[in-house]
Amino acid sequence: MIGEREFCISGQVVHEIRDWAPAPPLPHSPRHLHNVITVGGMTVPLMDMSDSLGLGQTDPVKRHAVIVVVNGSRRAALLVDSVSGRVSVRADRIQQVAGASDNGKSRAISGIANIEDRMVCVVKPDAMFGAYGSEAA
Repeated sequence: MIGEREFCISGQVVHEIRDWAPAPPLPHSPRHLHNVITVGGMTVPLMDMSDSLGLGQTDPVKRHAVIVVVNGSRRAALLVDSVSGRVSVRADRIQQVAGASDNGKSRAISGIANIEDRMVCVVKPDAMFGAYGSEAA
């Protein structure tokens, strides 16, 4: 969740979900690159998913969550408002988004899934890495 909006990301790329823990911000970094965290002894960029999607910056508090994602040899962490659980979505239930490649903000969304009468945005995992995903050793 980000605000009242629901998003989903493939469970195949989710490494772990953890509680938010405060850390000092990185100086001179892009707004959506909130910080870095350590995952398994590796430094991983923490991205503000809300800001990455053009929905405004997050001022994280204890209720926020972090989703650590792995895509090939790259890792990143996504700061979100909350995580509600797992759902299964058949590929034929995902409708493509018109203009999904028109600008950087919308490229992160690959489609919209109708799940139990809710509209859920499907996030492209690779789009969340940008130039900041850590390379695994």
